[in-house]
Order: sequence, then structure tokens, then C-alpha cells
Amino acid sequence: MPELNELVDQLQGSRFFRTAPKAVIHELAASVTRMNAKAGTPLLSKGDFGTTMYVIVDGRVRVHEDALLLRYLTRGDTFGEIGALTRNTTRTASVTVEDDSILLKLDREAIYRILSVHPEAAGPIIEAMCDKASGIVEDVTQRAIKASVFEREMEIGQRIQRDFLPRSPPEIPGWRLGAYLKAAREVGGDFYDFFQVGDRGLLGIVIGDVCDKGVGAALFMTLFRSLIRCTALADEFMGSDRGGPERSALWPDPASDAGAYLRNSISVTNNYVATTHDHMSMFASLFFGLLEPATGVLHYINAGHEAPVIVGNAGVRARLEPTGPVIGLFPGLRHEVKTITLAAGERLVAYTDGVAEAKNPKGKQFEESRLLQLLQVDIGHAESVITTIREAVETFADGCPQFDDMTLLSIERVSDASETVSDPARQRTTTTREDSP
Repeated sequence: MPELNELVDQLQGSRFFRTAPKAVIHELAASVTRMNAKAGTPLLSKGDFGTTMYVIVDGRVRVHEDALLLRYLTRGDTFGEIGALTRNTTRTASVTVEDDSILLKLDREAIYRILSVHPEAAGPIIEAMCDKASGIVEDVTQRAIKASVFEREMEIGQRIQRDFLPRSPPEIPGWRLGAYLKAAREVGGDFYDFFQVGDRGLLGIVIGDVCDKGVGAALFMTLFRSLIRCTALADEFMGSDRGGPERSALWPDPASDAGAYLRNSISVTNNYVATTHDHMSMFASLFFGLLEPATGVLHYINAGHEAPVIVGNAGVRARLEPTGPVIGLFPGLRHEVKTITLAAGERLVAYTDGVAEAKNPKGKQFEESRLLQLLQVDIGHAESVITTIREAVETFADGCPQFDDMTLLSIERVSDASETVSDPARQRTTTTREDSP
């Protein structure tokens, strides 16, 4: 048991009791309990009723709300004062021992008893409470300033990421294109792209999903998307008519060798990420298709992505299953190129896992089977398909927070070329990019 004078020194060394009268400090020292607390020991739980306060003699504790760190407290700090000095008040935060610590524990009844004998001590204690409250206000203010700066940076990030997505799908005679993306957070890892390739009217179609969510996924989303587009359009960016090199075997001609063209783009993207950022263990599932609008022939690689659906008047006709693994983890991966033809009246519907994995308040998932059931019936043109699926997911979620980024693509070959959407204003309505939940 420590000497009384040692306890007096330890109490006076705290910021809370430093101005208290010596007689009060001596009586408090006679009433404290000294305790050794091991790292990981929970001391206070938010929402509990408490009657004790603590003085940290040595060590460090963590003030937190669940997994969210609020602050660290060290030697000379106190905590639990509100519970010790007020009645019927719950703890405002949880406290857990971070490093092995030595604490002094004071009970409410002892404090009240001593204050009843020494009312002059109430003033210094009130001042100590006000000082601590002032420090908390200052801390909250600084956090609010930082949060405001962070929010602005995130808004800038949203705008930049939004610019990586098509403003509207290209207008292709005989085809209707639609797209929808909604990030689960301010920025996300889903992406899609449409781009016209070469002078024969070929259309590149991309949908991808980077692992994880939030800022990290968003940064890699821009990398994957940019690599795919840059390698896919290498001739346009580097062609001899722009002062670049002549065509070489590195840049296959999509019109004459669609398979080599797709494999080249996927391989370069995969090898770059896997060798340059291998320590990050980031990867993406990706579907990359090259469509010949005149014939409806679609050449594609599915790199570990959810199998897009080919839908006709009779419902689901085919699934475009993976032809190789996700990209970004290991260099030298090989992906098979497959081909399918979309007949007049058929459409390709592609999506990311955020659709099937959307949850309702009971924790159940929307699931792919429900999505496929929706596609078994004729639900209109490209924009109607996307709207129907989106509304079905929102109805199912019933207000439950979005768990993952959600992206949908619909590429429809209309029965009659005259039905093609040619009004730019109407065409734009088929692309929706929502930037926050």
C-alpha cells in the first residue's frame, strides 16, 4: 500500500485536483483505491451508469465509441468525472486501457462526503470541470475544422471520379445504351465505360469492381479504368497521324483481331498493377467487351466478374461466365476470349455485386436469383431495365444503408434501327451517376 503522502502527490499532480485545498487532497488520498490495470482492460462503457472517477498515475487509456477513437489520456489526466459528480447520468464514452497503467479510483460517496465537510473545495472542482469542458470544446472545434476540410477534399474527389465516367453513352444506330452507378460512400470502386474504337464503329464496353470500398478503392478504380481505356485506344492516342509510332504487334487491330486486342488491354492492365502495386494486394473484377454494332457480334473477356446476362423476349438466354481470374494480383495471367451474338430485340445486362448483395433491415441479401427473375419478363428498353432493377433493390432494402457500390449496364439491340434514341437530351437520361448514398 503506497504511503499517504505519495497518494497526495499523485492527486495534486493531476490537472483536475491541482488547485484543490491541501486538507481536501489529504482526505481524498485517504479514500482512493490504487489499481494496476493491464492493457486491454475495459474500464467504462458508454451508456452505463457510473459512480466513480479515475486519475491516471502512469500509463495510457483510450477513450472511444465502439471502434472509433476519440482521444488518448495519459499521466495526470482524469476521466469519469461526470458519473462521479452527477446522479442518474450515463457514461458519455467508453474507456479501455491502452498500455499497462496505474490508476487512482475515487467513489462518488467519498467525494460528496468530503465536499460536505469542505464546501470551499467545490469552487476549484467546478473550475477544473470548466477547464476540461473548455478543452473538449476546443478539441471538438479542431475536429470539426478538419472534418470540414476533409469533406471539401472528398467533394473534389467526387467531381474528379465522376469525370472518369462517361457523361452519356455514345449514340449507336440500332442500339440503346443505359448505365447507372451509385457509390456506397462518397467515392467508390465501381466503374464502367463506353468508348468507340477505330473507324469501323466498334464499341468498347467495360464494367468493373475494385476490391474494398471508399477512398482506396476509388484511387485504384481510376487506375484500372485509365489503363483499360489507354491500352484499348492506344492507336487513337499514339497513332502516326498524331506524331506517334506506327502500329506494332503491341497494339493489335481490333477490327481484324478482336481477341488479341482484348487480351492485350487486359494483360497490360493486369501486369502493371500486379508488378507496380503488388504490395497493396488490390484487384478488380472486370468485364470487357468489344461489340460490332452492325452484326451484333460481341467479343469479350470476363475477368472474374459477375456473369452478364443476355436477355430476349423469352427471358434469359445466356450468361457470360468468367473466362479468367480477377486482374491486378499476379502478373502473366491468361484470359480466354469468347464470342456471342445479340439478336434483334436482345439486350446485355451487366452489374456489380453491390446489386445482388444489397441488404434489407433483416440482414437478408437481394441475391442474384431475384435479379434474374426480374429479367425473365419484358421490362422495356435499356433505361426501363435499369430503372426497374434499381427500384426493386431500393424497395427490398427498405431504407437500409447501402452496403456496397452498385452499377448496372444495359446494352440493347433494338428490333428496328429507326427506334434508336437519337435525341441527345433523351439519351442523357439513360446514364445516372449518383455520388453519395
